[in-house]
Amino acid sequence: MKPQDLLLCVYSYNMGVTLENCLSYINELAPGFDVVLMDDASSDPLTIEAIERHAPRLKAVFVNRDPKEGRKHGNLYRNIQRMCDYATEQGYRYIFSIQDDMQFVRPLSANVISQYQAIFDADEMMLQVDPRFLRFSRDFDVLPDIAAYKNKGPTSYADVGIIDLARLQESRWRIVEGERANRDGLAALGYKRVFARTPVLMHVPFPQTYRNGALKRSLLLRNRGKYGYQQMTEEQIRVMDARDLADPPFFRKYLKVRNMHLSRIMYHWCSDLRVLA
Repeated sequence: MKPQDLLLCVYSYNMGVTLENCLSYINELAPGFDVVLMDDASSDPLTIEAIERHAPRLKAVFVNRDPKEGRKHGNLYRNIQRMCDYATEQGYRYIFSIQDDMQFVRPLSANVISQYQAIFDADEMMLQVDPRFLRFSRDFDVLPDIAAYKNKGPTSYADVGIIDLARLQESRWRIVEGERANRDGLAALGYKRVFARTPVLMHVPFPQTYRNGALKRSLLLRNRGKYGYQQMTEEQIRVMDARDLADPPFFRKYLKVRNMHLSRIMYHWCSDLRVLA
């Protein structure tokens, strides 16, 4: 897997400074890769400013202005299929789907992507490698033969991660509405998805969320949408990479948060699900 084989695609909608954080760390930690942005017709001024600011460094910016028709995730799944088609047409072998509430924390280096390539090479039904850190609240199987981790139960697709485009085409599956529907449909065809031993990015804590069209606010989370992680140091990377495979890469164990004050209380006591949603 070479940089020219892999297209990074950021899916965006009204995340403002969180999108700025996402794109800034991609620029810093994945500088040798082509990046496109697929926006779902954002109306938030800070989001539009972030897109305009980063547009010169992006390979392309796409905007889907189709009606969302009340769908919970808008046009996300149509956008994912559109970008898979685009990446295939442009000659990429893989697409790396990234959400706008995510942040790179360490370089997407040649050594890291060679690990991801080895996972794909080990199994012709491996459709997706997920480079995210894991959550304490989930239960995982350790796969020593390929140095990876797997969710319990059917696992073949997630909205985030690196997809083998040729295998997706061979499956004749088209991305439909809902992560679970895609997961179950592709699993029924025999395709697989795993988490990598060496993750490189994670969802930021307490991203912006909307309830009934209004921005969710909290006294303890005054900077909701502005939190992130510190970039991992060389020593932190060395320690994480030297760990035993049986020690999963949980985000709370290996990542240090930034821009938190009173919100650290919430971060400490809230479940992983509440921290990341």
